[in-house]
Amino acid sequence: MGALLAAAVLALVVLAVPAASAQEGGVNFVAEPVPGSQTDPAGGGFFYLQGDPGAEITQAIGLRNDSAGPLQMKLAAVDASTGQLGGASYALANETPSRTGAWISLERADLTLAAKASAVVSFKVAIPPGGESGHHLAGISISVPKGQGGSAEAGQGQAGASVDVQTRRIIAVQVNLPGPSEPELVIGGVSPAARSDGLYLEIAVENTGQGLTKAKGVINVGTDFQREFDVDTFVPDTSIAYPIKWTADASDGEYPTRVEITYGERTAEWQGTFSVGQKVLEELADRKVPPADPPKADHERGSGVPVPALIGAAVGGAVLVGGGGLVLSRLRRPRVPRLPRG
Repeated sequence: MGALLAAAVLALVVLAVPAASAQEGGVNFVAEPVPGSQTDPAGGGFFYLQGDPGAEITQAIGLRNDSAGPLQMKLAAVDASTGQLGGASYALANETPSRTGAWISLERADLTLAAKASAVVSFKVAIPPGGESGHHLAGISISVPKGQGGSAEAGQGQAGASVDVQTRRIIAVQVNLPGPSEPELVIGGVSPAARSDGLYLEIAVENTGQGLTKAKGVINVGTDFQREFDVDTFVPDTSIAYPIKWTADASDGEYPTRVEITYGERTAEWQGTFSVGQKVLEELADRKVPPADPPKADHERGSGVPVPALIGAAVGGAVLVGGGGLVLSRLRRPRVPRLPRG
């Protein structure tokens, strides 16, 4: 089986392709492999490297500041894992890599580019002598610290909060070592998890093999519940708890369950039971969000100023609290990776 192209991004990433579409709050930059880099296809937006254990590979990233003013950029090698629904997810830049990201050493970790200026930053991938065969995935994070993209001061009555926009791009680095590269999905079981909108079933899945893969699955609970689901790119040597919404109300008891996940020409299967006990039911009751009250007419409203709500879904990002303010990270829809040739 050929390798999957790894280009998924985590929830704090802004893709800068094409450059004109990357402008967020005044931040507009391009980060991509320089021409002649090892990519697949040729000229692709991420690194696709072939190497042997003990080898050292040198590549380079091209950076261009298309903003109206200077930008300070931070670069860091980061580990890759699998997101909750599948898809490659990348660690934060301040986390020390311990997996494939630890193979990468950058020529420099920060630089400042004047408006319309460009630069090239090289990096080395040092493959350990005992590196295992198969697909190894990491990423290089290029971020613009908060404040350079502009901030929105809170309005009067909003406790003086501010919103800072951070922009980050991930360039994936996939390293393929010779030898077996087949994925191996293992289903560990199913457990209930209470959330605000009902009871979910979390399917424990691990990729114990050496290859990236995608999958399709189906879960059956008893004879009256069946749900199909898709698993995006699954990184080797990582695990997830895939969530499936089950019911808004459940009864105490044991529930017979069967899960099948198909990937390539292989199928992982699990059959057993999970328990819903009093503790789960109490947690479900505690987490339930009561229905919203109907809007009041103007003459019924009080004179107090409501606390503003930051709707993360509006920009597809997470709201982070720290440093005396609120940080809103922007997300643009990533390009979907395609299956390789062969």
